[in-house]
Amino acid sequence: MRVISPVALYYTVSGILQTVAGFAVDRYDARRVLFCGLALSAAGALLAGLAQNYAMLLGATLVGGLGNSVFHPCDFSILNARVDK
Repeated sequence: MRVISPVALYYTVSGILQTVAGFAVDRYDARRVLFCGLALSAAGALLAGLAQNYAMLLGATLVGGLGNSVFHPCDFSILNARVDK
């Protein structure tokens, strides 16, 4: 039986969803998406702390990976808006 590593799942979800997060940053405000991602990351950490079995830990990892996916698209958008041409 193969066991899925929570760390591998976290970064796989984060990497795949960065493109989706980039579209969300373009459609909505980068600051709004950043705060949603921060809330999801905090919720993932809280859920991981409260997990009572491995399946719950993997669910928390999915939530945390989703929250982590927004950071690079948001910070690049915010930095580009702040830098003078």
